[in-house]
Parts: sequence; structure tokens; C-alpha cells
Amino acid sequence: MRAYAFKAKFHANVQALHATTLEVTCEERLTPRGDCVLLTSSGHDPKKLVEACPRGWEGALVVVTRFGSFWVRGTCAPREVGCSFVIRKSSSEAPRTLMVGADKAAREVPRELVNKGRLWGSEALVILVSRPRSRGPAV
Repeated sequence: MRAYAFKAKFHANVQALHATTLEVTCEERLTPRGDCVLLTSSGHDPKKLVEACPRGWEGALVVVTRFGSFWVRGTCAPREVGCSFVIRKSSSEAPRTLMVGADKAAREVPRELVNKGRLWGSEALVILVSRPRSRGPAV
């Protein structure tokens, strides 16, 4: 198992309405057009993020705030992760992709968490955990 934790913040323009992706960025500014962005001002180290999510492993991104928590699971498929990374419900491995086949996207983040977070510009603890994909029960 591998894990990596970092801090990020909500922004007043966070909408988190995208149906198929969820994004975290180190950028401090956000326009309303960024409907897949959940968190800004991320303090992640791209190299450590990729090391914690080896290609083909099962991964989970957990977001913990004072208002509640949220997690999304998928398959690690890191590409050109840099200042921002994307978790996708699809199998598309476009640049900035960290995980594919995710079980949730931005619009599935609990609205109470999004609304309270952006109102107060709250900080979040983000934890990425991964493990080798299980092969099923031993025979």
C-alpha cells in the first residue's frame, strides 16, 4: 500500500458540476468555467503523487474538511501530472490524468461540502492511497 497527503483549498468559484471528471489544481485563481475543479491552491508534489499511484493499482482520493469528507475510487493511470490533476470516470488517459474508471465525478461531491467549503474558502486535507489490484480469492 502507498499513501500521500497534502493540503488544498476551496475557492469561491468552485462549482464541482462536471459529470465525468474531478480536478485538483495548484492554481490560486479559478473562473466559473472550471466546473470540474473541486480544490485549488493544492500543495501536492507531482512526483510524489505519481509515486503514490502506480499505473494499474487501485486508488482512492479522500478529501477531509471540517464540514465532512468525500472520496473517489478508481484505477491509477498517471500521465503528465503537474500543477493540476484529473480523475476521470472514463478510461481516457489524456494529459493530467491521475486515475481512470472513477466511481464518482465532481457533481457527485456532496453539495453541502461544496457550498460550505467555497463560502468559507476552507482548507482540506487530501489523502491519496493505493494498493495493487486484487486478483480475486485464492483457490
